Amino acid sequence: ARDLAERDSRCLVANRPFRQLADEVGNMAIDGVLMDLGVHSARLETNGTLDLQWLSEMTEEELAWVIRDYDDDDDHLATERVAHFLKNYHSTGGRLIGTRALGDMVQQAKTGWDLPGRDPAKLLLQALRVFLHAENQQLEEE
Repeated sequence: ARDLAERDSRCLVANRPFRQLADEVGNMAIDGVLMDLGVHSARLETNGTLDLQWLSEMTEEELAWVIRDYDDDDDHLATERVAHFLKNYHSTGGRLIGTRALGDMVQQAKTGWDLPGRDPAKLLLQALRVFLHAENQQLEEE
């Protein structure tokens, strides 16, 4: 997108919360919008550090609901196990150093579930990001 913006003045790249996009575009005429709503795979591969301090503000039940609702995981038992593992790990002072550690935890929580070709942390990270940044609500407001 940045390459296109350099070549075409009609293209604008804005890396900000959805509710701030109106401030970015001002009175500019808009013919279309392209949004990247996913988790960049490089973020999963580089083993980036995760900040999970917000976990202390959620109950295990709330976390399970977020995982179920935003991760599109219909298996209530699996989402409850993932929430339990995350909350337990966090409450005992554990720190998840990187997305791979989160993926390993999800894999452990979902022992016996087949996750072929799927990074176990990818949808969970996306679900948590969408929830924490209130992205769905911002999209509905605009």
